[in-house]
Amino acid sequence: MRWNDWRLRTKMAVTFTSLFVVAVAVLGGLTYFHMKRDYTERTLDLVDTSLAQMTITLDLYAKDMDRLSLAIFGDPIIQRIMRQPTSDYGVQYDNNEIAHRLVQLTAPWPYIQGVYLFAEDGRLFNLSKGGAPSNEYSVRQEPWFAQLGDEVEPSMFFWPTGPETMALRDPQLVFSLIRPINDFQYSLPGQRLGYMKIDMSVLALKSLLLGVDKAEDALPLRYMLVDEGRNVLYDSGDEWTGRTMPDELAAAATEPEGSADWAGTRYLFSGNCSDYSGWTIVALAPHADVVKQSDSIRGLILVAIALAIGVVGAASYVLASGISRPLAALAQNMKRVETGDFKVRAKERSYRDETGRLSRGFNLMLESVDRLIHQVFLLELREKDAKLMALQAQINPHMLFNTLNIMKALSRKQGVHDVADMAENLADLFRYSMRGWNEPTTLEKELENVRHYVRIQEMRYKDRFAFEADVPDSLLRLRMAKLSLQPLVENAIFHGIEKKIEGGTVRLEARLVSGSGQSETSGGAGGAATRTGRIAENGKTETGGTAEGGTTETDESAESAATETGIGGAYRENVTAMDVEIAVTDTGPGMPEELVVRFNRAFRQDDSVAELERELTREGKSGIGLMNIHKRIRLLFGSPCGLRIESAPEGGTKVTIRLPNDAQAGREKE
Repeated sequence: MRWNDWRLRTKMAVTFTSLFVVAVAVLGGLTYFHMKRDYTERTLDLVDTSLAQMTITLDLYAKDMDRLSLAIFGDPIIQRIMRQPTSDYGVQYDNNEIAHRLVQLTAPWPYIQGVYLFAEDGRLFNLSKGGAPSNEYSVRQEPWFAQLGDEVEPSMFFWPTGPETMALRDPQLVFSLIRPINDFQYSLPGQRLGYMKIDMSVLALKSLLLGVDKAEDALPLRYMLVDEGRNVLYDSGDEWTGRTMPDELAAAATEPEGSADWAGTRYLFSGNCSDYSGWTIVALAPHADVVKQSDSIRGLILVAIALAIGVVGAASYVLASGISRPLAALAQNMKRVETGDFKVRAKERSYRDETGRLSRGFNLMLESVDRLIHQVFLLELREKDAKLMALQAQINPHMLFNTLNIMKALSRKQGVHDVADMAENLADLFRYSMRGWNEPTTLEKELENVRHYVRIQEMRYKDRFAFEADVPDSLLRLRMAKLSLQPLVENAIFHGIEKKIEGGTVRLEARLVSGSGQSETSGGAGGAATRTGRIAENGKTETGGTAEGGTTETDESAESAATETGIGGAYRENVTAMDVEIAVTDTGPGMPEELVVRFNRAFRQDDSVAELERELTREGKSGIGLMNIHKRIRLLFGSPCGLRIESAPEGGTKVTIRLPNDAQAGREKE
């Protein structure tokens, strides 16, 4: 069964329960992950505390080793013997005397494997658990010797863990303290006397790291002690002691905490670096062991979620039933209304919730239906009356057109040619405007309509203005909105030329432009432009026009070619590569810059056109005609076709119409 076929009660119960399950699951998941993260952080905090304690212990041990080396360094007997060359018979005596002093000084240090003193003259004094090497062993054979310089002041450093280099038997893993021995008692202070190496067993590090008190339920941790070169001084797992730290754990040697995958196991690590020795203690904990103790919480959360889902599911079903029952009763009443029973009424409940208001609203709706049926009947009668009145109103324009033709005939008969010409041009204007004004036409017909209008205005203004037209013959079949040019010429005369005493010029020109607006054609194509100066008295232009007493007949095939695509067919979103711009320019006083900006902004943004119309109406300014032309062009041809204004105070005004170039298509349809 599809979801839409389920009963409302079932859908509500399922929806509420599902939403609750999702919410509780998300909340439970967030709680679990938060507690898991919190437990992990607390575990790492405990590890950090333990590492800090270990670092303090190691620093104390390293400082004690440093003090031991200083005690050996500064012992007067050792200084004297290493300062003065020894004869062959005195070598054994010196060895015994230094060994005796070393035994006394190292007695509290059970993990010392050996102490070696290298004199500058090649003598070797030592105390070693692994046996004494031969006196021919040179300090230069030691791997750490290249690290030393010629420092005047005594300095020491620790050498990484490795097998003993000088033991004769059973070499142990040791880390070493290296210190140059300088003379500080006699006339040549700072003179290098030799070098000291103290080998310390890694068991000392084991006792220090594993001897720190830990909680009984502490995690099983693996410790690594590494130096600044990632050399492992000690590994509690014994695998990496004396080796370089694995690359997978390289971050653990430099970062305070994080995670890493090593040997197929994911580890959480925490590190603590000693400022004194430069050693870093790294604690590694398997991630699985860290989160294992938090997994028990997950089971409790799942049980709580299951119980909550059961309770909420039952409550949702009860609540949904309380809502769906009155709606089901209302649905039964609606079925009776569908059969035509408008007398049925829903039982109005005393509830003030939505179901009660819905029942009351249903009853009010039924009461309104009877009134609406009666009102619709009356509206149909009024619509018929309005259609009859509209048909009657269509008779008046024809009567006015016929009257103008009668005036023209009487004027010519009586020799009043000016009145006859004016009546003829006015009749042509009227006939052109009242026939399909909202349908596309051609540029040729628009030009002819403009010429009729200009002839009328020249009779009024005489020689106060000149009209020029520059249109290529190739563009005469261009489709455009009807009555687009005549209002622009009218604006140019009344708002431009009329305001100047000396008059001026109105120029209309058409040109091809590229998609970017650059001119491709200006004037005629091969000199075939229509160009007029002042309109001649006989009603003809220099190229073409209307003969005396004649009228422009409608070319039915051209009219069909111009309109057959209709408004919807002419609409487009983008300008083609070549478009047409038709500009009407006057030499009048120009427009205020602020008004030009407002017009152009409205032309670019269609939503602003209606707003600007309202503003101009409130301000008592003109401009409605421009808006009307722009909107009709946009309806026919889409954006970015339309109007654009260029003007400056005392610099004249230029209004440009941009249209798609489909003149060739219009010619092919003839």
